[in-house]
Amino acid sequence: MVSQSTKAGIIDCVRNKHFFTKYPELKSGKDNNTYAFVENNYSDQTIVAETMRFAAAVLSIGAGFLMPLQAPPIQLDYLRSIFKLEFSGKLLLYDNSDPGAYLNVIHALPSSSLFVLYPYGAINPSQYVVAPETLFALNNKALLHKISGNIPARQVFSLDELCGLCSGSGAWSPPFVIKKDTGSSGDGVLIVHDLSMIDGFVKEKACYLVEQYISAKANFGIQFFINSDSSIHYVGYSEQDTSSKGEFEGVLCHLKDMPNKDLLSIGFSAAKSVANHGYVGFVGFDVLHGNDGEYYIIDANVRLTAASPAYILADYIIPVLGRYVYLGSGEIRAKSSKEVIGKLESAGAVLLSMSHQSGISTYKFFAMVGGTDRVSAKDSWLSFRKQLSVDPGL
Repeated sequence: MVSQSTKAGIIDCVRNKHFFTKYPELKSGKDNNTYAFVENNYSDQTIVAETMRFAAAVLSIGAGFLMPLQAPPIQLDYLRSIFKLEFSGKLLLYDNSDPGAYLNVIHALPSSSLFVLYPYGAINPSQYVVAPETLFALNNKALLHKISGNIPARQVFSLDELCGLCSGSGAWSPPFVIKKDTGSSGDGVLIVHDLSMIDGFVKEKACYLVEQYISAKANFGIQFFINSDSSIHYVGYSEQDTSSKGEFEGVLCHLKDMPNKDLLSIGFSAAKSVANHGYVGFVGFDVLHGNDGEYYIIDANVRLTAASPAYILADYIIPVLGRYVYLGSGEIRAKSSKEVIGKLESAGAVLLSMSHQSGISTYKFFAMVGGTDRVSAKDSWLSFRKQLSVDPGL
């Protein structure tokens, strides 16, 4: 859980700053980004629901938040009511269907006042808290070795070289992991159990990262906040669920427990490396605890992550849901936003964010369930999914 002193430092650091938490939409042509980004072909609804995950947390620490008009406003009123939150940050609205709408809002902000999940080439570099080139480099999976030495064995391949693996030539044999150099939530990542899986994943003429597959007993996420004086503060840790292909499915947040000293140490060391590059803000690391007893950092998320809202709002969440919270996503059919909230609550969940598109009866959402221990929290999520027939992920 975020300590009071850490939270005070975060609030001081983000004062008069703003968060833009929309990932680039390149496949749809909505965003023309000079910074490469791997994405699935997400719908507008998914983009809005993902963006809104962070709204309550950001507003609660006094920072401004850029909110898409397509987000039902009832969700913020609901979170404020159920968790007894006070929002001291300012909402700035933009139209997610208009590619230039957010630029008009952002370019009216003071310089050095913008936190993002990922850099946009169209945004004036002077707007960022951290230089966009720095953000791009720190989130490049191929450069993970510059952040930590505790990583799996890996090798960079060209498209032609990777195609050679499909024929069985070379030193790599399944299982192994292929990664593109950008992306989030498992986009651009494939766990290869059979060489035939590579077909279809490998398309662009680009560099690919082939990484050692780690047989793991646990998959952790650990997060820190790097202040403007480069001091590093622990924020929280979680257990992460991924599919057999490596796609993100959900996260079990430990809101009061501390991680063991080895996990904390490897995370802190990596955060220090990120701080040395001049970064300020939230940073998380995906860490595997291998069956060999070693810890391996497999990804650096130099931004807010899916678990960040639970960590930031932990003081308010624990009295309602308990000290263990499972956070995941899905979709549900409903006639109104209010009905969505009612259906989730009847199945034991609390809404975190949602989106809706006019004329469509399906709502995309992120939600939380709680438990008195890690097992009961995970069981609550499985029960919730079963009751509402919710598929994991968006």
